[in-house]
Amino acid sequence: MVTMAHAEITLQHAGASEDCRAARGEIAPRPFGSDSRDQNLQRAKRDCNIFRQAAIDAERRKADAEQAKQAAREQAIKDEQDRIIADEEREIQDQQNEVARQKAIADAKLRAAEMQRTYDRQMEEARVRAEAKAIEDAKPINVLFRAYTRYVWVDICHQNREGYLMVFINDVEMERAEKAIHAIIEQQKQRDPNLDTDLAYNEAVKEFKRMSRPINGSFCKDWAYNELLNMSPAPAYVVQKPQ
Repeated sequence: MVTMAHAEITLQHAGASEDCRAARGEIAPRPFGSDSRDQNLQRAKRDCNIFRQAAIDAERRKADAEQAKQAAREQAIKDEQDRIIADEEREIQDQQNEVARQKAIADAKLRAAEMQRTYDRQMEEARVRAEAKAIEDAKPINVLFRAYTRYVWVDICHQNREGYLMVFINDVEMERAEKAIHAIIEQQKQRDPNLDTDLAYNEAVKEFKRMSRPINGSFCKDWAYNELLNMSPAPAYVVQKPQ
């Protein structure tokens, strides 16, 4: 908008023009062709008004341009302020993210350390249990119990196919199994003279009944017969040097 001061200056400039002075009667209007003095005066008034309006329009355009520049400057200042604020907010967010990241790393390390402690404790407990089980399994009564359990199965496997062409345990293997169990009994009695062989055998029979699994060649040979022979201190086969 054109201010009052600008409008006043504009009108003063317009009023100083020759046409406006003539329109006010301060000077004679310029002659124009064959026009009369009144026609020249009317023309001067018209030209004065045109000049005054043109001056006002020019001032208005100048004011609008200045206003546009001011608005652009204000917008640039606002944009810069917004940028600074955005940068500060981004920096604050980055700092918060870094704090959160460091906390997450610290929490992860704590969880990893706790998991490691739990794993170490479980491994130690498992080691202690394994050692205790190994000690318990190594007792003569338990060694003989396991040997009797396999011997019972070998005997059942031998009887199961008795009279058939195909057998699970043949007579020779049954003899080897008997030699193996006797060798195990003697070995464990040496370790514990008070060893209760009846208790171990009766528990083995109970274990056989609890297992209640189908009889097949693989189980009879691999689990029962071969493991029994492996437990025996006496060799299953005697090889002599040829003479």
